[in-house]
Amino acid sequence: MAANRFNGFTDYGVGIGLKIPHYQHILEQNPVVDWFEIISENYMVDGGRPLHILDQILEQYRVVQHGVSMYFGSAEPLNREH
Repeated sequence: MAANRFNGFTDYGVGIGLKIPHYQHILEQNPVVDWFEIISENYMVDGGRPLHILDQILEQYRVVQHGVSMYFGSAEPLNREH
């Protein structure tokens, strides 16, 4: 894979989405995966299980963030309350 124009990475490997039903399996079995993708907004909280699990995942894996709450593809004006 070609290097991303924003960084020097040339080999991203294989990644999958980090989902709640898979937390236990990931922590117990340490699957062979290069990175996990998270939905950023799911972890914008003050503590709790999601952050606790994410901290453990970050000890062993790379994590890529994917934000989904703000979108610019609408014909409507920007809704700042959203």
